[in-house]
Order: sequence, then structure tokens, then C-alpha cells
Amino acid sequence: MNRKILTEFTNMCMIYENRGNVLMQEKIVNNSKGIIFPGGHIEDNESIIDSIIREMQEETGLTISNLELCGIKDWIEFDGSRYMVFLYKPAHILAAFNPHQREKYSGCYLRN
Repeated sequence: MNRKILTEFTNMCMIYENRGNVLMQEKIVNNSKGIIFPGGHIEDNESIIDSIIREMQEETGLTISNLELCGIKDWIEFDGSRYMVFLYKPAHILAAFNPHQREKYSGCYLRN
């Protein structure tokens, strides 16, 4: 039995305010449109933590720290490969999200 499985690693981050708003992002992937938490892929030679910090900076402009793992979701694709998503939430956000900068951070907005 072969124990090696091709695996694609991704991350998402849940950002929320005291008023109950959650930072969401509109995405279109393979002609499917959806609303998700910001995140992305883990690059070669990058830790999961470093990848979520980088992705949040790139996609929202936020600098986050002290991440807490909330969950892991995985499934097997039709080709037999595995897809894994690591969901985090930060204990600290070092800058406020400005939803009026939508042209810079496309598709990100606060949702209640």
C-alpha cells in the first residue's frame, strides 16, 4: 500500500469585531462564486502560520498575530488527491480593516 498522497494545503482566517461583524471575501473559483473567509495557499518552504499571516496581509491589509487554530477540514478530490484547509483566528489585529479600500482589497467586506 502506498502511503504517499498528493495533498494541497490551504488556510483561512476568521476576523470578527465586537459588534458581531465578520470579515468575508467574495471569490470565484472554477466558475463557482462564493463567500468565504480570506486565506490562500501555503507556499513551498513556508509554515502554516507564516502563510496565514502573509495571506491576510496580501488580501486584507491586516497584520495579525497570536493565531489560534479553530479547525481543519479535508476531503479527497476526484483525482484521489487530498485538499486540506486550516482555519485560524487571531488574538491580535495590528491594524483596522477599512472597508472603503475595496478597490485595493478586492471583494473583502464586513458582514453581520
